[in-house]
Amino acid sequence: MAGRGRGWLLALLLLLLCGAAAAEGIPGIGALPEITILRDGEKVPAGRAIPLTTGALMTTGALELRKGDTLLVSDGDRSWVPEGMLKDADGLVTVFWFREDSDPPLPDSWRLLPFRGAAETAKCFALSEDESGNPARVRILSAAAAPWMENDAMLLRLSEEVRLGAPVLTEDGAVIGMIAGRYAEGPCRYRMLTLDGLTRVIERMTAGVDGMPDPAPPEGLRITGEKNRYTFDWTEVRLPKKEGASPYLVISDLENSYVTYFPADREATQATLLLTPGRTYVAGILLSEEAPAELPEQYAVVAVPEAERVRTNGFRSLRFALTEDPEKAAAESREPASLTRVTEAQLRSGEAFLYSVSSYAVTERSEESLLMTLTAPDGNNYRTASGWIYDPELQTRDAWWVSLAESGLLDLLNADGYPKGMYRMDLYIDGSLADSCEFEVY
Repeated sequence: MAGRGRGWLLALLLLLLCGAAAAEGIPGIGALPEITILRDGEKVPAGRAIPLTTGALMTTGALELRKGDTLLVSDGDRSWVPEGMLKDADGLVTVFWFREDSDPPLPDSWRLLPFRGAAETAKCFALSEDESGNPARVRILSAAAAPWMENDAMLLRLSEEVRLGAPVLTEDGAVIGMIAGRYAEGPCRYRMLTLDGLTRVIERMTAGVDGMPDPAPPEGLRITGEKNRYTFDWTEVRLPKKEGASPYLVISDLENSYVTYFPADREATQATLLLTPGRTYVAGILLSEEAPAELPEQYAVVAVPEAERVRTNGFRSLRFALTEDPEKAAAESREPASLTRVTEAQLRSGEAFLYSVSSYAVTERSEESLLMTLTAPDGNNYRTASGWIYDPELQTRDAWWVSLAESGLLDLLNADGYPKGMYRMDLYIDGSLADSCEFEVY
């Protein structure tokens, strides 16, 4: 994490746990730093950031940077370019940080207050911008606890739309939460993460880097990416040498208990992967006498942006589910029945199928990348990549299926065992989310 390790995240966690003591005085709400993306020569406003401590700020996990973008943070008079950024695995929060010796001096931390109940929000507001880009207060019309998250989140109905990442403040300017998500049930409805919720997110981020050394980015390792397609090029890396050992490119999702690796030789000097949107990875070169099972001492952080829904070619997902054998159902002239609860034996035996039906509008055949992912109850994320074809002859009803046992998603689970609980499958076409479904292993 560009010079920041577990101790740095622990410091942020401590700050959140002791938020009331963060800053004695609170400047005007307009002093909350603004985020701007420099894209193709233009400035794109991206909302406000919450200073956690001198040198570290927080905003929404929906913040997306494209290839060639530059992120700027400004207090109106001064601007800074972050040294690095890291997202949590659920895509709720982005933390970015700056060089400690930054010039001009960095913004101070902000006062953070623990959440004390729904009634408190009646005197609070969400910070937005008016048409001129000036800070504006958005009223909270109603608030209710999110029962599944206890004190971690509130469901808010606001007087108007706001950006994800908008701070929620008290009348005197202290932060009690951050807008982290939208709800489809009506306009202007949002989920606010409270200080407790933000603390839990930082806790998970801290656990994800447990035991990781403070990194220095691998010299010569070039990483380029767009959407969820990333290329790792070690052409200019000075590969280490040791008798009996070989160099490997190691890539690891911070939430996973396993690593992905490739021989880093001179015959093949790069690898291109489809990574899971919303997840954070580290990548580096490791010298090992056998298949690597640990992280390299030097690594770069890759925070893959959250995926938007597929919006090209009038794509519509008509069905995406775990089902019984579709061929057997077709022989009986019916649609396959969904499997919402399955046993480990059903998955291992190939009795459960990933079944997809969609429609779209195209005049020519074209191919895009296809990524299927499976997230287990323990947070491990498994993925398999192939190709998606837009076919004019199938555009009114494009149906396909594959046995989950033959998809490649279950290989590590078959070796290590299946945790009981809810699993989620996601389907991405050209880096955009096509559909998702869930099932339970009991």
